[in-house]
Amino acid sequence: MQWSLATVLFALATSPAAGQCLSPLAAPGSDDPGFGWSAAIDGDRLLVGTVAHDRAYVFERSPTGWDLDAVLESGITLDPPVTINVALVGDTAFVASRRWSATVWAIYVYERVGASWTQTDALYPPAPYNVLGDAMDVEGDTLVVGADRAAGSGRAYVYVRDAGTWTLDAVLQASDGSQDDRFGAAVAIDGDRIVVGANFADLGAQSWVGKAYVFERTGSAWTETQVLVPTQSQHSGAGSAVDVRGDTLVVGAHNDSPAATSHPGAAHVYEYDGAVWQHTAELFDPAALAHGRHGQAVALVDESNLLVGAPLRDVGTQSEAGRVYEYARVGTTWQSNGWHAGPDPFAGQAYGSSLAWDGTTLVVSNASAQLPPVEEIYVSGIAVGQRYCPAQPNSTGSPGRIDAFGCDELLFGQLRLRADNLPAGQFGYFIASRTQAQSPGPHGGVVCVGGAVGRFNRPQDIVVGPTGSLIVDLENIPIFPPVAVQPGDTWNFQCWFRDVAADSNYTDATSITFQ
Repeated sequence: MQWSLATVLFALATSPAAGQCLSPLAAPGSDDPGFGWSAAIDGDRLLVGTVAHDRAYVFERSPTGWDLDAVLESGITLDPPVTINVALVGDTAFVASRRWSATVWAIYVYERVGASWTQTDALYPPAPYNVLGDAMDVEGDTLVVGADRAAGSGRAYVYVRDAGTWTLDAVLQASDGSQDDRFGAAVAIDGDRIVVGANFADLGAQSWVGKAYVFERTGSAWTETQVLVPTQSQHSGAGSAVDVRGDTLVVGAHNDSPAATSHPGAAHVYEYDGAVWQHTAELFDPAALAHGRHGQAVALVDESNLLVGAPLRDVGTQSEAGRVYEYARVGTTWQSNGWHAGPDPFAGQAYGSSLAWDGTTLVVSNASAQLPPVEEIYVSGIAVGQRYCPAQPNSTGSPGRIDAFGCDELLFGQLRLRADNLPAGQFGYFIASRTQAQSPGPHGGVVCVGGAVGRFNRPQDIVVGPTGSLIVDLENIPIFPPVAVQPGDTWNFQCWFRDVAADSNYTDATSITFQ
């Protein structure tokens, strides 16, 4: 059924999403005010910042949850800095810090070598400006950093890694920038494209309307290609949050006033037609009559699915408990998948203040702009499924093991599989079926799936021991022809691998019923 946008938004205002698949994660040891003010996720690693201290926590995902791996601190004892932002890519962590009295801002770079994290670099803003780190995003060897008070109007700095060293590659600024625009309040990178928000930019006589700027990289040069003005409503704050994936871009305007309402906020969606970015949707909650801050945080799950934080939206009788709204594009229309609140919502929780997403795992913060003593965040991507069909020991002396991480709800459309205890250097691939089995493999091990079996054996899907992982696109299980997982389906997953002692072997299996 095709709904009009107005109908969808009315349904959104009254219909919470089916579930959450989120678990709280608290500061280890003792309470740490500001824990979760910023967070970044990459695969099985999570980095959490604490705005009240010079400290960031690294967690590693295990089958039973998230285990503390390290506490990153700069070691500065004189006028110690406080953490304001974090970013993460692979074995590299970035912690943006500032020292108030000395007005020194820096991004401390940490590398994981073996089992230890070591500070390897410190990135400082280029002279004559001394601020940076208001926003950060990283992809591969490119880091973009917002500095929304640099040069009066704001700047964004692009750093690239070459031979293990991070160096300043470009300084981005608005072509039409003015004093106090806050260019750099939000940044996002996807491939050779960067989007920068300037949420205090004026539009004629309308103050603080906000804008977003798109930059494209050609060769080694970054060029501004388009200026986006999602709204003309005064004080909208467009550009307070941005995200981009492929040909879809979203701009949060957390104080926008759509449909004659009083500043509840909105998220504006743009789509690239091959030449320019076209404004295709304005997403808001018409039942939020005032100041829900819808659009304070945005995260594109992919080009057709979007999450929007509204941290000051009421939940029942709990004022400003906060919500995360879920949207999907169906054809050419963006529709609602409802909303969800935090576990056990309470007044002032501010759930949805920030969002981090890496392809399978969502991190939601409840750190509000008023900076309460935040002590936990909420993380999806926990272990899901029921294990069955024990595996036989392989040449390592232990049986292979499979774990599934993600969510059994189909909103996110993806799942992460991980196989452990595989023989080092031996290759394998994951398999899937709707049917369980338990029979001897033709060349060793136990086969735990039967019937029509999908094999994730494309070159990019092959895993190599001792540990391998795969992000599964649940809309394309590789049975021939490929099939999409439907709500109510039960699917079974296993990993086949070459073994030294026997020609082949298998891990155990896991079974997941999707909602």
